[in-house]
Amino acid sequence: RYTFENSASDISGNGHNGVLVNGVSFNSKSKEGSKSIKLDGINDYVNLGTLNLGNQFSFATWVYIPSGNSNIQTLAANTSSGSTRNGFKIFVNSYGTSDRRIIVETGNGSLSGLIRTPALTFSVNNWNHIAVVLDRTNKIGNIYLNGKNVTSESSILTDFSTNSPVWLGMMTNIAYPMLGYLDDTRFYDRALSAAEVSALTTLPGLKAASIAFIQETTPQSMEAAQPIAYPNPFRNEFEINSDLLIKDIQIFNLTGTKVYEKNNILSDHIIVNDLIATGQLFIVKITLEDNSTHVVKLSRSAY
Repeated sequence: RYTFENSASDISGNGHNGVLVNGVSFNSKSKEGSKSIKLDGINDYVNLGTLNLGNQFSFATWVYIPSGNSNIQTLAANTSSGSTRNGFKIFVNSYGTSDRRIIVETGNGSLSGLIRTPALTFSVNNWNHIAVVLDRTNKIGNIYLNGKNVTSESSILTDFSTNSPVWLGMMTNIAYPMLGYLDDTRFYDRALSAAEVSALTTLPGLKAASIAFIQETTPQSMEAAQPIAYPNPFRNEFEINSDLLIKDIQIFNLTGTKVYEKNNILSDHIIVNDLIATGQLFIVKITLEDNSTHVVKLSRSAY
């Protein structure tokens, strides 16, 4: 995972640190955190080294591409240009156009297969969250935009390379560069669920492993209201109120690390005044007496 907070280091701990090539710069125009990377659309790219992604993998990133850009805008690739080249390529715009399709090409050296969205799917001059989930074994591929499946055509190969050097912003033969910004870019060596992809767009900064509880959010008491946390933003303390008894709460910071936990509360009201973790944005997971779980985004005021 690459947050691009003045660094191209892999914060997942897997050691796949990126190398900025040809003048890629960090920029304050960001979607998450305070920085993104800016690509000049000429020869900039980030080399992530060899990633062995296996038979199932997922890619997710925030993308900003300004208007006026025609032709292919490469987000990520582990091979060179040409539809049959062995590997995958993820990009915006069909060849020679500005049709704003999101496209994934797979090739095995002689054949090709692709996934794509309808025209005008991508929104220029805006941040877009793009996620691609590929299952090579079962020949399944899906493209998500801002948490929603927008795939209109899907026909991937089962034998394209997934164990090659990966570049961001360019195909590996210095072709089809991207002009714009990337932020919070991730690869997973598994297929994310639709719920996990959606959660990446609504819970900034959390790892998929940390947001898996979204799939477990199955409220049984449909008449009960969503628990309320206030004030929000808070300064030193906040309260949580619920129609049902609150059983447990867990609080996560932007990196997906659990920074607070209180269990067996069994009250419809709790005051949290002992959160010592630093940061300005937190995700609160609340488990109620009926074992339903609810998620609240909470921010801390500086004043």
